[in-house]
Amino acid sequence: IEQRLRLRIPSEIASLNKSEHVMTFKHNGAELHLGFLDSDESAERYQGHQYVQIGYDELTHYDESWVNRLNERLRDPERVELMREHGLKIRMLAASNPGARGHSWVKQRFIDPAPAGELFTVPVLDDAGNPLRGADGQPLVSTRQFITSSLWDNPYLNPDEYLATLADMDPERRRAMIYGD
Repeated sequence: IEQRLRLRIPSEIASLNKSEHVMTFKHNGAELHLGFLDSDESAERYQGHQYVQIGYDELTHYDESWVNRLNERLRDPERVELMREHGLKIRMLAASNPGARGHSWVKQRFIDPAPAGELFTVPVLDDAGNPLRGADGQPLVSTRQFITSSLWDNPYLNPDEYLATLADMDPERRRAMIYGD
């Protein structure tokens, strides 16, 4: 990923600390931290960190508990007001193909509740199933959206070559890789 970032983001815009896996943008000091998540132990490494956005590549490759643990880091009291001023929200973003260990929980959380492309909200509940309320007394909600894509949406693939690569797959897996379903 670091090599691809360097190709797309020149050194005049951001510096890359390869040993720390951090890209720092020169115009505002924003940092992009690159990391991995492959176990309960790796999720614990982020304890005490604060992030305004967390992005996952191949979300279905992760256990739900790992993602939930890392998402606990989505907070940053120092930047919340600045983000609000610019219409930004603290959020988690993810991309994934169907299948893999986390397929069921990702489908249940992001795909099944609403048609593709539609924003939907999920109430934030306490342990007893009661809605949690914000400082203004209003029920808290989590906003989500599933955006589907196919191989033709990926500008880095040659569709003809990729379709040929998938020719020998079973039809269900091939359809998942082509249409993302």
